[in-house]
Amino acid sequence: MSAASGQGETKRVLVVDDDAAIRLLAREILNQEEYLVEEAADGRQAVSAIASSMPDLILLDVMIPEIDGFTVCREVRSHPDGKNTAILMMTGLGDVESIRRAYDAGATDFITKPINWSILGHRIRYMIKAGQAMGDLRKSEALLSSAQRIARLGSWDWNMSTGFFHCSDELYHIFNLDRAAFDGTYRAFVAAIHPEDRENVKNIINEAIAAKQPFRVDHRIMFAKGMERFVSTEAELALDQNGRAIRMTGTVQDITARKQAEDQIRTLALYDSLTGLPNRMLFNDRLEQALRQAARYGTLLAVIFIDLDNFKDVNDGLGHKVGDLLLQEVAQRLLSAMRETDTVARLGGDEFTVFTQNLTSPESIYTVAQKIVDLFSASFLKEKHNLFISVSVGVAIYPTDGKTAEELLKQADTAMYYAKEHGKGRYQLFSKEMQIKADSRLLMHNELRRALEHHEFILHYQPKFASESGELTGIEALIRWQHPERGIIPPESFLPLAESMGLMVPLGEWILLEACRQNMAWMERGYPRVQISVNLSPVQFQRGDILAAIRNALEKTGMEPQLLEIEIRENMLIQSYDSVMECLNTGEKGFFLPELSAPYKKANIVLLALAEIRKMGVSIALDDFGTGYSSLGYLSDSPINVLKIDRRFVQAIKTEAGNEIILAIIALSKKLGMKVIAEGVETDFQKLYLMMQDCQELQGFLVGKPVEAGEFVRHFPETAP
Repeated sequence: MSAASGQGETKRVLVVDDDAAIRLLAREILNQEEYLVEEAADGRQAVSAIASSMPDLILLDVMIPEIDGFTVCREVRSHPDGKNTAILMMTGLGDVESIRRAYDAGATDFITKPINWSILGHRIRYMIKAGQAMGDLRKSEALLSSAQRIARLGSWDWNMSTGFFHCSDELYHIFNLDRAAFDGTYRAFVAAIHPEDRENVKNIINEAIAAKQPFRVDHRIMFAKGMERFVSTEAELALDQNGRAIRMTGTVQDITARKQAEDQIRTLALYDSLTGLPNRMLFNDRLEQALRQAARYGTLLAVIFIDLDNFKDVNDGLGHKVGDLLLQEVAQRLLSAMRETDTVARLGGDEFTVFTQNLTSPESIYTVAQKIVDLFSASFLKEKHNLFISVSVGVAIYPTDGKTAEELLKQADTAMYYAKEHGKGRYQLFSKEMQIKADSRLLMHNELRRALEHHEFILHYQPKFASESGELTGIEALIRWQHPERGIIPPESFLPLAESMGLMVPLGEWILLEACRQNMAWMERGYPRVQISVNLSPVQFQRGDILAAIRNALEKTGMEPQLLEIEIRENMLIQSYDSVMECLNTGEKGFFLPELSAPYKKANIVLLALAEIRKMGVSIALDDFGTGYSSLGYLSDSPINVLKIDRRFVQAIKTEAGNEIILAIIALSKKLGMKVIAEGVETDFQKLYLMMQDCQELQGFLVGKPVEAGEFVRHFPETAP
């Protein structure tokens, strides 16, 4: 009686494969076992067959047309009748990723191609049994384990009374034993076990006999020329009527592929795939062990957090391939500089960590930190690019800065950010003051998101006046944060954080829209038409669609483009021009073309956007002008039509340097036909001097402070309503 018929009603098997030969061979084998076989040549046919009637088992290929095997597998598991259906997925030998995805999709087991057709019927028979057992999840683990043991490929039987040791054909194959040379003894069986595992296996077998208990052990077997294979051996004892062990029967499974997959998974779980360094999980585990040792012996330990400065520019400018090569070289430099007892890890991105232990004094920690910084004084040569990159390093010391791995990593990270904010290319020891600042930054980080959601931002407006006539010539919109508890917060206290958080794009769009709306509201009330200006952040060019934002603000409010002025910082324009000029000097083409190659795409995006903004009719002012110096030569080719003299030069008017720079800027603006505005005017002397030098417009606390919209109306002409 066959396995299929022996189970009562005939079992149905659905074979899903786009290879007709495989379906034919599977049908022949399964028909011999009296299974009812159905076929599907692609995923769509399989889903249709499953929808009409769920089979007892599905032999499912991973790569099939229309719908892949993983999707079909998930479709089965989502079906009310498919939760316990056995699914045997077919995949290529060694395809670990497909095996992982198969199990994630809900496969019961997998079989590798080419398929061993001689055992397919056995495999399916016992998979159906296992599938039926899986239907009751409350059945004991012993029953499930038994079903899995019975389905092994190799078997052996040891008659402990006669000493005869019988092996199945499969076992000879797995152990690579010569049937003629095997003498049929337990001793010969044990001799095939790897020398390093042999004693352990023998001890486990002896203990099982003494305890009259079954056992399972994974071990290696040794082949000729040093080759080895992993197997899993399981066995049970047969006892006589007096309870004495007289027979042991066992099964053997070749688990080499599984062990390799487990090793690979373990490597992926504990090591960084790019650099080969320990990842966060393994680093934390080792650090915990080192901390226990440091506590036991009273030694110092330092956690060092390392971040590459401006690494994003490498990825953006030269591509991720060069960036990855650089990270690999960084890992090697760090490894070469540390002791074997230290651990170097990559946490992700451009962040690395080190812990160094068994230190005798804080001074030795300072030496290690400086050594890490100095490692980056030499350039990196990657893909014909000579790269210089510095690091910001933060250091936390056990036990003064923290006693747990989590605390020390947090403190070292805080110190690293302090080093980055204060010049980069240096190391910084953690202090309590840093933590207070970090906590405040985190609090503001959370509050900023809430502020955007709860509309806590408002605009203040500062007037610009003609220097000679005193006529109101423009209005600058300046953002303020109206905090519910702390009152008005100035922009310099939160805008840098907003930029780093990615909030500048939505916030900038709101500023544009609100400034245009308010200007239109004034005009609708009868106040004169005055140009309103809005400051733009570089982030709005790099991450947002600034052209769409401007068009949206103008269209929604109905304001004419000529009544809008956008202000950009001088350093942003300099960086854009410098990058493009470098492109031209190295033979790159396409000065204002969208297809300009890296690393000049972002620079070109800024210049293209500015050119389009001018085409709209919107004015462009260069803010903080004079601080970049080298930008003077670019102005004749730029879309800029307004220069704003930086307040530092206005404050220095009484000094020779301040006067000379202001005179040069005013002369340059006249030559280029640009309007010039002096910002930061705070004294009558500054105002008088600027008027005498023919500076066209003035802005500053002397002539008008930033105020809310309701208060600003006093700056309009008295004839206005």
